[in-house]
Amino acid sequence: MSQQLEANLTEAGPQTGAVARARPRLAALVCVVLTGLVLLGGAWWTLASSRFDVERIRTEAETVHKAMGGMLAMGLPVSDFIGFGAASDRVLRFDSAVRAVQIVDLTDQVVLSNPEAFDAGPVEWSDGSYLGMGGEVPGIQHHGSLSRFSLPVSGRFGPAGSIVVYYEHEIVAEFSRSTAIAGLAAMVLLALGIVVHTAVLANPEVFQSYRELATLYAVTCLIGLAIVGATIFGLGATKAIETANAYGESLGSRLGEAMALGIDPSDLVGLGDVVREYQETNDIISYVALLEGNRIEAAAGLQDQTDRWARPTGVLDAVIEVRPRRLYRPQYRVAVGIPIAVVTQILWQTGITVMLGAAALIAAGLALLARVRVPATAVARL
Repeated sequence: MSQQLEANLTEAGPQTGAVARARPRLAALVCVVLTGLVLLGGAWWTLASSRFDVERIRTEAETVHKAMGGMLAMGLPVSDFIGFGAASDRVLRFDSAVRAVQIVDLTDQVVLSNPEAFDAGPVEWSDGSYLGMGGEVPGIQHHGSLSRFSLPVSGRFGPAGSIVVYYEHEIVAEFSRSTAIAGLAAMVLLALGIVVHTAVLANPEVFQSYRELATLYAVTCLIGLAIVGATIFGLGATKAIETANAYGESLGSRLGEAMALGIDPSDLVGLGDVVREYQETNDIISYVALLEGNRIEAAAGLQDQTDRWARPTGVLDAVIEVRPRRLYRPQYRVAVGIPIAVVTQILWQTGITVMLGAAALIAAGLALLARVRVPATAVARL
C-alpha cells in the first residue's frame, strides 16, 4: 500500500508540473491574440474614420463650389469669387479638422485663401490612401497627418481652377472617444477573465483535450471579435452623426444669416432648391429637411414625405436648432440623416483587409494550441 502511494506521488510531480507549465502558455497565447485583435481594430477604425473624413471634406468642397456657381456661369476667373470669405468661414467654423480652404487657378497658384497666412510648404504629397492602408481615393493626397482634397471647377469657357481643402486626421481624438475606451476596457476585462480561468479555475483534464482547448479559444475569440465589431460600429455611428451635425450646421448658418437680417426662412425664394442642393452634394446623406417646429418647411430625400416630420427608421440623424422658439416667432430646425446601411457599407469596405488579418491571426493561434496541449499520459491522477 505504501509502495503504491509513493509511486503515485512520484508520478504526480512531473504530471502536475506539465499542467502548471501549460496554464501560462494558454493564457499568453489568448492574450497575444486578443492584443492582435485590438491592434487590428485600431487599424480598421483608422481607415474607416479616414473614409468618413473624406466624405465630409468632399461635401464641404462641393458647398463652396455651389456658392461659386453664378460667377463660374458668367465666365469670371476664380479670383473674382467675392463670396469666398463667407463660404470658407462656414467650413472652418463647423469643422475643427479643416486647417485651410484655398482656391487655385490653372497654374496651381493660390488666388484665394482662408486663412490668408496658411502655407502648406513645399512638401511631397502622396496620392495613396491614408497611412498607405486601404484603397486610393480620387482627389485626396496625404503628407503625414495632413491631407488635402482638390475639387476641379469649370466655368463657362472650360476648366477654371480647383478648390483645395486642407484638413488634419486627429488620430488621438479618434481613439479618445468614450466608445473606443469602453471597447478597450471590455477587451482588458476579457483578457483578465481568461488569465484567471486558465491559471486557477480550469481543470487539468482540459489541457489534455485539444477539442476543449479549441472550444475555449474559439469562444474567447468570438467574444473578442464581437467586442471589436460593436466598438467599430459604435464609433462609425458617432462619426456619422458628427458628419450629419456639421452638415446641418452649415445649412443652418446660411439660414441664420438671412434671419439676422430679419428675413424669415419661409419668405426665402428658392429655399427648396437650397435644401435639395445640400442633399444632392453628398453621397452618404439620405435626407435634409428644414423644420418649422415639427412641420416640414422644405425637404429633399424623405421617402414618405408628409407635412409633419418623424425620424425615419434605419437612419442616423442630427437635428440642429437654427432659431429657438419665442413668443410670436416659430422655431426653425435643420434635420440631416445618414442611413445606417451606408455606415455599415463604409465599415465593411474599409475592414475587409483587417478581417482577413484577424482570420489569419486566429488560425495561427489555433495551430499553436497543439503546443499547449498536455499529453494524456502526463495528466495527474491522484
